[in-house]
Amino acid sequence: MIQNLQIVETELTEAVLEELIRLSVDWEKENSCHGYRKNEKSDIEGNRIFLALLGDTVAGYLFGHAEKSVKATSIMPDGTPCFEIEEIYIRPEYRNLGIGRQLFSFVERTVSGEVDYLTLSTATKNWKAILHFYLDELGMDFWNARLFRKIAKEAEQMTESKKPLFREMRRFKQQISEAECLRILQEEKRGVLSMHGENGYPYGIPMNHWYNPEDGKLYFHGAGTGHKIDALTACGKVSYCVFDAGYRREGEWALNVNSVVVFGRISLVTDREKARMICENLCRKFTDDEEYIRKELESALPRVQCLELVIDHMTGKLVNES
Repeated sequence: MIQNLQIVETELTEAVLEELIRLSVDWEKENSCHGYRKNEKSDIEGNRIFLALLGDTVAGYLFGHAEKSVKATSIMPDGTPCFEIEEIYIRPEYRNLGIGRQLFSFVERTVSGEVDYLTLSTATKNWKAILHFYLDELGMDFWNARLFRKIAKEAEQMTESKKPLFREMRRFKQQISEAECLRILQEEKRGVLSMHGENGYPYGIPMNHWYNPEDGKLYFHGAGTGHKIDALTACGKVSYCVFDAGYRREGEWALNVNSVVVFGRISLVTDREKARMICENLCRKFTDDEEYIRKELESALPRVQCLELVIDHMTGKLVNES
């Protein structure tokens, strides 16, 4: 159980409203739920609000309201008092610490004298992890599911493979959001680029990278000849792995490390102005010394070969090294 965690029910003050809307903006950016959009005041008004606090920081929230069940006779008689949980959200840096479970338990104790059931719906894309959380960790029961499948047209069916192009993550409970993956790509400076090498051997090398949020691509620079260029010319399909420095929870020796694996296709950048822009942004990941950057571009740019990686698939996970 995380220390110094305080869970409270609170009124909808202007400060609380501002914080809830700000967190919902972050949630929308994660792109982790089908159709989720940031909250407006009208989405929150009329609900009971519960906050998970670490000091002055809101680590997460839950809000919902009491209602009478309608057309739910397969589970409960109509008119049964229920508490419908509209949203439960934990900030990415505070996940996997048991905060969501404690928040849910607090709400259950608080409303237990007023209602008979807690109910909720979820549109989370990582459905395996969320069902594990609700069913296995919180002890909820399964009610129903609404599924979908896009109908492939004739031309799509001709090219559609029966086997998915990329595997799903096996240890899905450790999976991190797309937004968290992109944050790591933007903030970290280095990774390992893996290619098809010679004589059937894979070839992996450490590389510096720059992630451009405007086009969603990764960029690299290096020599114009050598093993790397030969390998990429023969096959542009690669993977790239990035991981952060990790952190330790209080009282623990083991590191908690976020890592991201990208699959995609690399091509050579031939536009010299684009190459200059790439090199300049790579330099700025390491220094803001303008004179150094200017001299480096003047001396090294003519010899540099820049690379562009188009991301086809990306996964990330948080691993505890114990």
